[in-house]
Amino acid sequence: MVMKIRSAKKGDTGNILKVIESDRFGNKWDKPLAERYYKSKFNNTCNCFEGDKVFVGIVNKKIVAVIGYCPDHLETKRSYWLGWFYVHKDYRDSKEPRSRAAGH
Repeated sequence: MVMKIRSAKKGDTGNILKVIESDRFGNKWDKPLAERYYKSKFNNTCNCFEGDKVFVGIVNKKIVAVIGYCPDHLETKRSYWLGWFYVHKDYRDSKEPRSRAAGH
């Protein structure tokens, strides 16, 4: 399985939420918060997300993972917080041998 990574964009929100929703814990807490966050970030309704980066992992043209980071604006310079990090439940355990999966 080959995963490509690119910056997330506004049109990815629905698929990102499906990835989060696939997790038994993500659906309860993170999905509603993530939905508000991505809506604000991608619609530029709050400049408080300046410096935030969001990336998606894509397999066979399907978004199967999301990760992001944001700078700490309140306490420390040059510190970053990891954002939501989810891999869709159907893509978590590669069935490929580790040597092939790692490209060896």
